[in-house]
Amino acid sequence: MRLNKNIYDDICIRKIINKIIIISLIALVISTLGCKSSSVGDKAGQYNFKQGVAELKLSLLDNAPPEKIYPNSNFKIVVEVDNPSAYDITDGRINIVGIDEKYFQVYPFEQNINFLEGRNLANPSGDKTFIEFDGTAGQLFQNAEEYTANFFLMAKYRSKVEFVDTVCISPNFYDVYDSGCKVEGKKSYSGQG
Repeated sequence: MRLNKNIYDDICIRKIINKIIIISLIALVISTLGCKSSSVGDKAGQYNFKQGVAELKLSLLDNAPPEKIYPNSNFKIVVEVDNPSAYDITDGRINIVGIDEKYFQVYPFEQNINFLEGRNLANPSGDKTFIEFDGTAGQLFQNAEEYTANFFLMAKYRSKVEFVDTVCISPNFYDVYDSGCKVEGKKSYSGQG
């Protein structure tokens, strides 16, 4: 009986030691990965999201609408709406313009975008959403084999632009002493995010 108890004690001690080793390894991995300095994070805090030129981007998803639409068939138009600018977009509307209603019925012709967040520290690429339009193809005219048509996407939205510049104002422009600023002849700006 004494021998079995020693074997049991050894097994319990080994299990406890194995658990301690596993927990120590997990803690070591977490502390190693968690404490590393990320160069991306450092740069993100210093990045000026309001610099550059960016506008609302509209693009169609692949195969939406399909390349070929057959008479009396349904199709979808899916628009990817991306806001890479530095400011939020509100009260947005996307319209489909230029579709010939004799051949295609698309509904609704206009969809609303209530809010799209602009670029910032928490969202460096800005918000993106997808808008879906449902469509139905009609019949071709007699003896027609195909009909090719173009359409346009039109976006209307509210946003803002900020302009900030340092201006040199010297009350004594013709004095001999240095007032701390220099008047520049020309300036160029890199745009607005």
